[in-house]
Amino acid sequence: MSDPISPQPDTRVQLWTRLAGDQGTRLLAQTPLNPSVAQITALRKQFDPDLVSAAIELTRARARAIKKFGPDRASTLWCDDPGIQMASSPVAARYKAKRFRTALGEGAPVVDLCSGIGGDLIELVSAGLNASGVDLDPLRAWMGSHNANTTVLPCDVLDPSVPDGAFHLDPSRRANGRTLVIDDYTPPPSTWDKLVESRTHGCIKLNPGVSAHDLPPSELEIISESGSLTQALCWTGDLATTERRATLLHADGSHYTIAADPDRPDDSTPIDTHIATMDPSIERADLVHALLDETNTNLVHPGAGLLTATEPVLHPMITWYRVLDTLPWKRKHAIASLRSHSAGIVAVKSRAGACDPDQEQRHLRGKGDRELVVFVYPIDRAITCIITERIKEKDPITISATGPRGCGHA
Repeated sequence: MSDPISPQPDTRVQLWTRLAGDQGTRLLAQTPLNPSVAQITALRKQFDPDLVSAAIELTRARARAIKKFGPDRASTLWCDDPGIQMASSPVAARYKAKRFRTALGEGAPVVDLCSGIGGDLIELVSAGLNASGVDLDPLRAWMGSHNANTTVLPCDVLDPSVPDGAFHLDPSRRANGRTLVIDDYTPPPSTWDKLVESRTHGCIKLNPGVSAHDLPPSELEIISESGSLTQALCWTGDLATTERRATLLHADGSHYTIAADPDRPDDSTPIDTHIATMDPSIERADLVHALLDETNTNLVHPGAGLLTATEPVLHPMITWYRVLDTLPWKRKHAIASLRSHSAGIVAVKSRAGACDPDQEQRHLRGKGDRELVVFVYPIDRAITCIITERIKEKDPITISATGPRGCGHA
């Protein structure tokens, strides 16, 4: 019987390993962000052309990584452009790592599956967990290992060689573009079920548009980073503490969260002297009713995404506007009303395609000195125009986390 054939080393990994060596360091120091043909030709006279191509790719990827990771980390990150796009931001990864440590304890074993360039793995290691990674792509496994300074295996997530422990899974959702179809994820939901059954405690990172009905029994958490939806997290085992959660993360690492059972209120309330928009995680998590209870405000109409009250109740997940006028939407009527309120710069917010905000902002801008906000929203089968002025507070008072719904501020 012949000996088994050893797998051939990945040529990309060999190339990037050279890039991480002394020769690569010298090359990277000479590689401009957008090199001209002449500069590339000059570099290829000194270095292997393939190594030059890798250096250009890395230099450009590190420049793109600055927005997500900051200049210090980006300057040393081993990455490519797709890897940056798929990686969690440091603030989101740090938040998740803290949940793992709080639930499982310091030193608990956690495996980051489909770890990519290591955005989550870096923070799992930094949180004091015994974290390792797995990625089917050998080059991504190499990148993640270097970035997080831990072991990353280039294998399937169900491979017997994968260490025991809790899991964080980031299935790919970019086959043919971003996908909301649950069966198009890689690995597919059938693999998720096996992981939950075998490992119990875990977190599956998904697109925020995912339907809770497609997920295994779990806590579904919708993450918003500074007002933009970024992730849906499916927490299982001891990591799950409620049925539904909406969390707003700030760039400084602070966060506010609301947890409750999901529900969709069907209230309709006439617009009062103030209206408010809410962080999108609240609606996406079906927790509008919990926010109404916490703030003692009213819902303008189901699905409209607007709260209303006589006086604003300051809260970290809502933004208040003073109502100046409410009328059926017609541009000429809106212009007349805005003129009467000395409008200057006008921001337009719309919903469900009721208007083109960019186009209307140009038409509605006036010659006055007030910065106003116009809402053009479908409310009860009619397009309504609400002319408002945003209420600005330097130091907003937040509601304390003492209610029965598990709300928290940190």
